[in-house]
Amino acid sequence: MDWNDFLEYMSDRFRLTPEQREVFVARLADENRDKSNTALATMLNLSEASVKKHLNAVYTIAGHEFPSLADVKGRGK
Repeated sequence: MDWNDFLEYMSDRFRLTPEQREVFVARLADENRDKSNTALATMLNLSEASVKKHLNAVYTIAGHEFPSLADVKGRGK
């Protein structure tokens, strides 16, 4: 299983909405690793606030299995 397949699998496992899935997969894609949320929002044709909203929702959902994601200080580590 490659990384993109894994992200799709996790999207299904977390039962993400299509919008959450799009942002989640884009945020964690290897090619976007160094991009800011502003750049990611531009790439996805969304507002930065929308990207943050979707990511926060994903972190909350995923936080049930991965507690460090539920803690803002633990994200990205």
